Amino acid sequence: TAACIGLLKRAEGGRLAQLDRAVSRACRSSRGKLWGIGLLCVLLAGLIPMPEIIHCRCEIQPVSRRFVAAPFEASLEQSLVRAGDVVSAGDVLARLDGRELRMKLAGVQAEIQQAAKKQDAQLAERQLAEARLTGLELNEAELERELYQHRLSQLDIRSPVDGVVISGDLERAEGVRLSLGQTLFEIAPVDRMIAELEITQPDISNVKQGMPVEIDLEADDGRRRKGTVTRIQPQSVRKDQQYVFPAEIELENTSRTLRPGMRGRGRLTGEWKPLGWILFRRPWHQFLFMIGW
Repeated sequence: TAACIGLLKRAEGGRLAQLDRAVSRACRSSRGKLWGIGLLCVLLAGLIPMPEIIHCRCEIQPVSRRFVAAPFEASLEQSLVRAGDVVSAGDVLARLDGRELRMKLAGVQAEIQQAAKKQDAQLAERQLAEARLTGLELNEAELERELYQHRLSQLDIRSPVDGVVISGDLERAEGVRLSLGQTLFEIAPVDRMIAELEITQPDISNVKQGMPVEIDLEADDGRRRKGTVTRIQPQSVRKDQQYVFPAEIELENTSRTLRPGMRGRGRLTGEWKPLGWILFRRPWHQFLFMIGW
């Protein structure tokens, strides 16, 4: 009886071991299949075509700039605007000191009166040659008077266009002597603006003119603006410790909510490419660059 019981136990143990080995083989086979199926799904997903999305920083800039310069040498009497002020065409931006001009005008007017009396006396005495010379001096003095009168009419420095003052805070410069042609203000029209996109070097080869762009500005109340790339500068510039290629899109600004210097993020929609290429393009290029390929 004891021998039979031992044989039964060994038989049962053998069957349990076989069952355990069979289950282990099935599990290993199932895991392998799952891994294979998962890898195949990843490879297939990497072949799915999707539009490449390129993210970049952006900054609002004016389409054009107008520089307002001193029309002649004079002292600054008063500055009426500062950077950031919105102005209209014809608004007075600053005033020049006209005291020196008025003194010169009074002096030349006195010279004209004296020259006119002198010429009359010479003509009365039949001194024709002397009268002609005095007439030339009189004409020169009259031209000088016209010059001073014209400059007195230009003492008010006015804005040539509607726009916003970008630079030209001259409050601390009142009384300072200005030279001819010295830039006083920089004014940018605000009806249209440019969003300057900062395209990084790894992305520049995939950015083309006409690509659709969406921008979100930090100071634009969450509004998303759309446009297309109109221009890509061929040379990189250094910004925030890196070299970028500026690209531009034009934006309507009839509401005048956009101001130069606003910053945000840009989102360019590129060509359709495999998802795997989109995900691993930059790491692959960085790896090749690190190994000196």
